Amino acid sequence: MLIFGSIIKKCWTPNSDIDVLIVSEKTPKNFEDIVRSKLKIKKSVCLFSPFQIHLATPKEYNEWYKKFIKKDYVFL
Repeated sequence: MLIFGSIIKKCWTPNSDIDVLIVSEKTPKNFEDIVRSKLKIKKSVCLFSPFQIHLATPKEYNEWYKKFIKKDYVFL
């Protein structure tokens, strides 16, 4: 799990969200299951929290997220 985006780049505003990426082999493959999983995670934290949940497989992380977030992240 890692945090990335404006909060890490120190360019956030009061309206910014906090991007949280969860990388797992168990990441759902179809859209509906992904939405369900994100909602379940949001509900467990707080439905109206500032967290923007992103789910990815290790392959998706390496092929897309890793290029997108570059060095601006913190592992949790």
